[in-house]
Amino acid sequence: MIYLLAGAPRCGKSTLAHDLSRRRNLPSVSTDLLRGVLMMVVPELREAMHANDPEREAEVFYPHLRQTVACSRIQLPHQLIEGVGFFPRHVAKLRLELSDAAVRCCFLGHTSPRPEDLSGGETNHRIYDTLDHAARTQLAENVAAWSCDIRQDSAAYGLPFVDLAEHPFPEALQRAERHLLASG
Repeated sequence: MIYLLAGAPRCGKSTLAHDLSRRRNLPSVSTDLLRGVLMMVVPELREAMHANDPEREAEVFYPHLRQTVACSRIQLPHQLIEGVGFFPRHVAKLRLELSDAAVRCCFLGHTSPRPEDLSGGETNHRIYDTLDHAARTQLAENVAAWSCDIRQDSAAYGLPFVDLAEHPFPEALQRAERHLLASG
């Protein structure tokens, strides 16, 4: 089974992935790692990432995500891939193109974050903690817009989306885990 946990930045994906990996002995990889390597050799991905254009970035990243999923299902019976870089439409496309692959997913977002909601957490993404108030405010606006796009895409493709604006953080992660482990 390939588990895809995706969504907007700073919404708990890595926190949940680390927890699931530890509790269920589930191998995981972050799209941060994949995108970091790829941006060195795929100029279009680097440009989209620097332009802060998540949709363009996702379109450029998709063939690499598809290959990662194709390889993962051969080498590991179960794998969790978490992070940014793809939308619900890409999961639907994966399911069509790799019809024999068992893929489950859940998307996380925050449609109305405050700047102070975006710092801390258990992951090593500490770069956000160094941002000044103006940068955090801009990040909050970007996360909200990204989350709204993901929510809309999730609804269009019938895929689960958990909004941190609607649930306390621990409850949101529990909901996401239930969706991820039970979604079809």
